[in-house]
Amino acid sequence: MTLASRHLVYNWQPNHIICPQLALNSVMAIRVGGYTDIGRKLENQDTFNMYRIKAGDVYVGVLDGHGSNGKSIARRAKELLLQNLKDSTDYPANKAAALRSACIRTHKAIAEGSIDCTLSGTTATVALISRSHRLNLAWLGDSRAVVGRLDSKGRVSCVALTSDHNCDDPKEAERIRRMGGKVEPYLSSGRYVGPNRLWNRGRMQRVPGLCVSRSIGDTVAHTIGCSADPQLLDLTLTDKDKFLIIASDGVWDGLSNQEAVNIVSHYKDPTPAAKALVKAAIAGMELKHMDDNATAVIVYFK
Repeated sequence: MTLASRHLVYNWQPNHIICPQLALNSVMAIRVGGYTDIGRKLENQDTFNMYRIKAGDVYVGVLDGHGSNGKSIARRAKELLLQNLKDSTDYPANKAAALRSACIRTHKAIAEGSIDCTLSGTTATVALISRSHRLNLAWLGDSRAVVGRLDSKGRVSCVALTSDHNCDDPKEAERIRRMGGKVEPYLSSGRYVGPNRLWNRGRMQRVPGLCVSRSIGDTVAHTIGCSADPQLLDLTLTDKDKFLIIASDGVWDGLSNQEAVNIVSHYKDPTPAAKALVKAAIAGMELKHMDDNATAVIVYFK
């Protein structure tokens, strides 16, 4: 397998963005870079994108496909999320509403599209960073977002911005049960193995066995409690917020939130930082005898 097929590196640095509510000499510079690695998997179902939208907003996203058509769904959803956001009548006046409608409309388009998503889908974590120093997040699934923030002792500490949507979360599990789904680990030779998963209640065929509780696609899972309604966060960035990390679950399987922040805090260029983070995560997964694709997007603020 060639290097090009195993890795994808992207570096993008827009012009400085003037913050209109601050003094004219106050500038927020945003530098963005990303890196993805296939790990030891046969294909990379992760993908990411970065884009500058009108009015100077910066958009970044990480998607992690699953199932036999997960790669195709993640890549199609990546295109649709950005387009649906830009087309939203709520954007740019109400960014939270625009992100929410983009996720829901993208799921609908995927579910009605040509790609078979009965047992395949993707997670998605997307962010809008505006020139007014606002960070708007929307997420479905377990691609996590954290901020590296300077604390009172001058150290860069981790602030988790998202919580994983999975079947181990009591509130998520309760919604699934109300919708007719079943939550339990995989049953192998009479023993339960691994994390909780979403199942139908039929005895003949146990499907879909999905760990995440919110996603795009996964039409079978969505009939029994899985949701495409994202969780949202609106945060005002300060000069103590140094960088944003959005990464697929492969990164968090190999590293803790604080370990990831420690790695990124040693860099100033986002692409080498993303690469170092992904490589460290893959090494961490190998120590735990785990394997997955790993993807990270880094946004530095100044």
